[in-house]
Amino acid sequence: MDILKKIFTSLGSKTKDKPDLKVLFHRFREVIESNTKALEIIADMGDKLSGDYIFDMAYIRKVTKDLSEAVFHSVHNLNLLCQNRYQELYQIFDQIETRLEALIENKVADGPFAVILDENCPEDIDLLGGKMAHLLEIKRHLGLNIPKGFVITSAAFNNYLTYNKLHPLLEELKEALEDQDTESIELKRKKIEKKILEGKISPELDKALKNALNYYKEVCKDRPLVIRSSAQEEDQELSFAGQFETIINVPPTLSALIIAYKKVIASLFGPKAISYARKFGSHLLEMAMAVGCLEMVEARTSGVIFTINPQDPHLDTLLITANWGLGGAVVEGRFPVDRFVVSRSDPNHILEKDIADKTHCLLPSEDGTIETEVAPEIRKSPCLTNEEVRTLAKIGLSLERYFKRPQDIEWVINPQDVLYLLQSRPLSISNEIVEIDKIQEVKKKYPIIVEKKGIIAQSGIAAGQVFLLKSLEELDKFPEGAILVAPRDSSQFVRIMPKVAAILTNIGSPTSHMATLCREFRVPAIVGMGDITERVQPGEVITVDAEDNCIYKGKVEELLKFQAASQLNLADTKEFRLLRKILRFVAPLNLVDPLLRNFKPEFCKTFHDILRFCHEKAVEELVSIGKEKGNLLNKDITKKLDLPIPTGILIIDLGGGLKPGTEDKDEVKLDDIECIPFKYVLSGMLEPNVWQTEAVQLQVKDFIYSMIKTPEISPSYLGENIAVISTYYLNLSLRFGYHFNILDTYCSPNIRENHIYFRFIGGAADLAKRSRRIKLIEKILSYYDFNIMTKGDLLVARIANIPLEEAAKILKMIGRLIGFTRQLDVLMEDDSAIEEAYRKFLFKK
Repeated sequence: MDILKKIFTSLGSKTKDKPDLKVLFHRFREVIESNTKALEIIADMGDKLSGDYIFDMAYIRKVTKDLSEAVFHSVHNLNLLCQNRYQELYQIFDQIETRLEALIENKVADGPFAVILDENCPEDIDLLGGKMAHLLEIKRHLGLNIPKGFVITSAAFNNYLTYNKLHPLLEELKEALEDQDTESIELKRKKIEKKILEGKISPELDKALKNALNYYKEVCKDRPLVIRSSAQEEDQELSFAGQFETIINVPPTLSALIIAYKKVIASLFGPKAISYARKFGSHLLEMAMAVGCLEMVEARTSGVIFTINPQDPHLDTLLITANWGLGGAVVEGRFPVDRFVVSRSDPNHILEKDIADKTHCLLPSEDGTIETEVAPEIRKSPCLTNEEVRTLAKIGLSLERYFKRPQDIEWVINPQDVLYLLQSRPLSISNEIVEIDKIQEVKKKYPIIVEKKGIIAQSGIAAGQVFLLKSLEELDKFPEGAILVAPRDSSQFVRIMPKVAAILTNIGSPTSHMATLCREFRVPAIVGMGDITERVQPGEVITVDAEDNCIYKGKVEELLKFQAASQLNLADTKEFRLLRKILRFVAPLNLVDPLLRNFKPEFCKTFHDILRFCHEKAVEELVSIGKEKGNLLNKDITKKLDLPIPTGILIIDLGGGLKPGTEDKDEVKLDDIECIPFKYVLSGMLEPNVWQTEAVQLQVKDFIYSMIKTPEISPSYLGENIAVISTYYLNLSLRFGYHFNILDTYCSPNIRENHIYFRFIGGAADLAKRSRRIKLIEKILSYYDFNIMTKGDLLVARIANIPLEEAAKILKMIGRLIGFTRQLDVLMEDDSAIEEAYRKFLFKK
């Protein structure tokens, strides 16, 4: 791939003269086709994690290679299209591809030896380890408190093993594990554990630790540290609960930090961890151990949440246990604890309180912790208020919803009553809770709203209240745990992904950006259901079975139990966990809105970001064709379009846009057009009473404004309207009087390739009237779910991933809109004119 890359880059750098229009269009198509292929591969990778497929390393190697090639071709063709304007994408692509290769070959990724936790992102899981990456996700996506601190990375772990020449000992231990030689395992385990504890820190690692400590002291002063394990697979599909060391109350000095660090990484080879490796596979010894160094939060109360109460056969409750002081008293079961059983249903009633006589608690000491007698006046008092219990319950359920499985959560509340989360890992539930006979009777027991309609974009089961979305602005009101029901899918839904239970749409594609986001967040989703917005009511409780493609009225407890228990064994294979880690570098979408400032190459963190960027910039490049006179106004390639309305449109056919036999004509008619999107637009423009042919009289101030040309409109365009067409493509540049439209659209049977870009600017009236016309257009396009940006009298609107039949309706509407709004600005005397014109256009009232 490197040699190919250099050749392509070199060829691209020599392209100084812009090629002709057909070549540009061919390159645009190459970008779109590469994007489509890559997104289909990502969708397939996500499907493999559903549990319905068996796959091996050969699949992972092939699919990753195919994906890398598709993404690279998208980057390369974008640069050919844009005269190498985005060469920095090659470097970002290289960085991601290198990390994927390191994951597949089980190599420790290159990187810094110590990083500030807040300055990284969860995608850096191979450097941060599973536990620290999880904490970052909790803060980044759910906005919950976590302690400050830094991470000694997995790269530092590898440096430590190399510097102390420990790799051969590790290989010997792996061989003993594979041979199941118990005596040899124990001897070699003790040997490597001892060597780690006696090892030395390399000068490079020493320097990194000093810098990290300096940062920590600036932020947390002399607050002690907690040194916690964060192995690469920890808290992911396997919990490793209690397998590794945690050293608390460590002074923020280099010597104390190094001693604690050695103890934690040595615990990777402790008796408990080796027993775990014997059960789940010797490959677990290949994972590197990152170490979290976090501020030790002063503890008033600490405890644990089980988001499913293991003693509740109905799974209707969650369990919270707590004690005064540090959490070791709870997780190690050393002292009596308070026990709260809370309903999982809103408003989370406290159903049982078992307040213990808490004679002792754990407090920090020079040696770590010390058992301390609890003051008599609070021994028998609850260590949590009712409000705190309900808050913990809601946070626990939020984490369960986010991680899509029951959670085991450690937390602490400081003396100022501020809650911090210390850990969230999967909670194992017995498969025995699932009553198969009852599941088979579900369809007879519960009323079905709709069945086998639409396409499953992400499997899973969820229940909740319906949130019927009418416009994207309403996303700000989306309640925690609801089911989003929307007319069509949108990547803007990423804003609510952490708190949505499931998504249903009338229109959508399983390879859309939203579908990829659903797979990333594991949100059950069914798209393309046609009329689901008509079949459910706002606030109604429904159950979405995106395993069997069925929507039920009410809450189907049997299916929810099945969901809670059925995911637990999916992760038993190394390949499953590897594919999930790979998708962390592939599927997340950070570049959601092309109208935001961060829509730049340097903000691309994943392959999905790169693909989104390439798609948008390729469309923009074709849109810009309308501004390049030299490319368009060649009389040898343009043909005049004869229409019953005075549009003055010249056509350039890139291939397939006009009927055969028109090649030698200077003028073509409506019947000669084969371009699908152009036919829809023209049908809208030609509707009766849409096209105003009489001039509208300007007032004096309008006339003055009309004399001021909009800077972006070149005077040379007066009277020249251009349509660049092919079978599925249309780039239409229209200048009517003093306003200017650009419509760029690809409209084919492949939903994933389709887009509509609409740009409107200018007008003859004063700015207030022109702005009212922009507000009218914005309101109309919002009704059709466009993503819109406006500034003064400029409007830019986009929509993508729409089926052909939906695109046809929208393009016909835009054709009407172009005619309807022509000269309308002059008549927009006040804001009431906006609403009047809106009703007239949409509802013909």
